[in-house]
Amino acid sequence: MDVVNHLEKYLGIIQEGIKLDDRKFHVSLSIFNGVPFSDTHTFVTLGLNRYDLMKNDFNYNLELLFFAEKQFKKDDISKFLLTMTERYIETKMMPWKGDVYFFGDYIYPQSKMKHFYITSPVFYPDGIESVLIKRKKVIFPWVFPIHDSEASFINQFGYDAFETLLEEKEVSSFGDLFRAAII
Repeated sequence: MDVVNHLEKYLGIIQEGIKLDDRKFHVSLSIFNGVPFSDTHTFVTLGLNRYDLMKNDFNYNLELLFFAEKQFKKDDISKFLLTMTERYIETKMMPWKGDVYFFGDYIYPQSKMKHFYITSPVFYPDGIESVLIKRKKVIFPWVFPIHDSEASFINQFGYDAFETLLEEKEVSSFGDLFRAAII
């Protein structure tokens, strides 16, 4: 099993690929239409798993899952996802469930969100979260954009409290890059 076969097993056939030529590292994006919802595209990094990243004493390989509503431009999404991926490679830091990643700029033109939150791929089919490839475990965390106030809440109260709040408020607009803050 390789990464592409694993993804296509759970998400369907890759509809499109994007590789930006001005990048330092050999990472591209695969795009799946109508996943996890009919009005969204899922973007998955391809190639990030070739770089060893560390978190505490854990050394895993990963690819990132991200989805957005179809109204948002794929090229703009690709630029910030590949920039974020390159920063992980440069620092050799692995994103971990509950981590907040400060992007430094708004993640999408006219969006008010500058942070990403890392968590389990809860909107995706069971089984997608990891695969063993050549004796290496590759994990597939889901990343989604959050507001400054949400990042502050996570830093103050922890990711369990944030995820509980998401459930209590029945947030379902994760693919909307213009969504309002919940805090």
